[in-house]
Amino acid sequence: MFVGGARQKVARRRSGFWLYFSYIFSLFLISVLILGSGFVLIRFVSGLENNSRLVNLAGGQRTLAQDILNISLQLASNKDSDTQVLKKHLNLSFNTFVDNQKALEERNPDLELGGKNSDIIDAFLSEIKPDYQGIVSSALIVKSRAPGDPVVFSAVREMIRFENDFSIKMDRVVSQYELESKEKVLYAESLAIVIAGVILGVIFSEALFIFWPLSQRINRTIFETERFRLAVENTSDAVIIFNKNGSAIYSNETLEHFTGFSEYELLGERFESQRFWGDLIEPDFFDRIWDQVFEKKEKFSGELIQKNKVGMERDLKVSFFPVLNKRSRVEFLVGILRDITSEKEIDRAKSEFVSLASHQMKSPLSKTKWLTESLLAGDSGKFNEEQDCQLKEIYESNQRMIDLVNGLLDVSRIELGVFKFEPQLVNVSEVVRTVLSEVEVQAKKKNLRIVQFIQEGLPQIESDQKLIRIIFQNLISNAVKYTGNNGFVEITVKIAKKDQVFDQKPLKEDSLFISVKDNGVGIPENQKDKIFSKLFRADNVRMMDVEGTGLGLYVVKSIINKIGGEIWFESSVSTETVSGTGNISGTAFYVLMPLHQKQ
Repeated sequence: MFVGGARQKVARRRSGFWLYFSYIFSLFLISVLILGSGFVLIRFVSGLENNSRLVNLAGGQRTLAQDILNISLQLASNKDSDTQVLKKHLNLSFNTFVDNQKALEERNPDLELGGKNSDIIDAFLSEIKPDYQGIVSSALIVKSRAPGDPVVFSAVREMIRFENDFSIKMDRVVSQYELESKEKVLYAESLAIVIAGVILGVIFSEALFIFWPLSQRINRTIFETERFRLAVENTSDAVIIFNKNGSAIYSNETLEHFTGFSEYELLGERFESQRFWGDLIEPDFFDRIWDQVFEKKEKFSGELIQKNKVGMERDLKVSFFPVLNKRSRVEFLVGILRDITSEKEIDRAKSEFVSLASHQMKSPLSKTKWLTESLLAGDSGKFNEEQDCQLKEIYESNQRMIDLVNGLLDVSRIELGVFKFEPQLVNVSEVVRTVLSEVEVQAKKKNLRIVQFIQEGLPQIESDQKLIRIIFQNLISNAVKYTGNNGFVEITVKIAKKDQVFDQKPLKEDSLFISVKDNGVGIPENQKDKIFSKLFRADNVRMMDVEGTGLGLYVVKSIINKIGGEIWFESSVSTETVSGTGNISGTAFYVLMPLHQKQ
């Protein structure tokens, strides 16, 4: 579920990013299209204005040619009274005529006639050039001669012929300019329609593929937010949110029930305010929370006793975690408070039950053991051999019962969750020596060779001494118990370094390594998966005259799991044949546990 939820979150983020990117891109595309269409239309309008000037200029050339001809005719008729005025007018019209013709041919930018003529216009202007040059040549003669001069009259006759052809051909130029202008207008209209269609298409696509999914996403977000709000409002856990300055900005109804204050009275209160917690908590507790969440940006979990407005106390399990912004800075602090008063009361009842059971069950057994030891010691007189034998059986049976009760009590503590963990510095070497001294008599009786490989200068570890003792006690006593006469037991205790490989896995931190090996009966292959089960004893052990409860390894496994370690084993059962070949039986248990253990 966690992996699936993480994938859904990633998918939603990618979907949101894609919608955001598509939205920005479509807006950018629309903007580009609008700006581009505006630019194109401006260019076309400018081109149309240019064409209008060209049409006016070409049409003006016809008028100027006629004007030059009329003035030349008047000068040829020798009217002296108007000679100076006519020549001045002729010069003005002539210069304008020449400049305009040059502008038409070269598209002079100074006259806002930028661009180039079409091939058709250039062809028409080339065709008209001889007529233009004829008019210019004739006009120059008229300008340079005296009025009434026969040469002027001859030049005017030539000018009449050139002017007629010039005007006809210039009409074609004007018509072509007008035609090209209309074509540009039609093209501009078509382009505007295409651009408008593209813009409408983009807008429609944006509405269909962006705005619609976006609206669906917004509606879904609103629905999920409302669902989350209802869940938070109706949860049995209290929820409170603080801003980055440590002031409360939200609390649900459960918190009001816990504190006795209304939401209005709680909003704006500082994180460490007694309205939330009462007066039973040390200030450094809040400092630890603030450092963990705001400085380290990590989740904080703990337990505390809260006192509400009317003095009622309750046990709370609190969790605080940071909400980070895009710059990975803490924006909010979210707190979840769970009432564990009932659970605490149940735990206390469990502890009391185990304590009572321990006292009620162990007291008569301890008394029986003490009395039996007293009788065996002869404190009440000497017994005959048969009586002495019976007393020993009573003593051994009572001892087995004590072992069974101790095992059952350990199992009860583990399963009820009341197996207390009291960390302290533990001298592991000393624990091993103590346990070995307890099995020394039994080991000597079997003539066992016990080999110790205890690392020199082995450092103390932070753990619970009684739990470490239980681990060694069970592993070593099992090795001694299930190893035959003249066998051996090998015990290794050392520090294993980080990244060292054990059981095909590299260590994540420096750890304490323990191994207890023997050449005892071994564990059958088909029963290895049950070896850590409660009350399990292998078949080959049941057939031996060796007492056991089937609880030791279950307790060891539970303790090692509790302190964050791990245990595994290797074992084989003897398959020796008549010829003397085959496997040698034996078992090796391996334990790894951290040097600094916490519950």
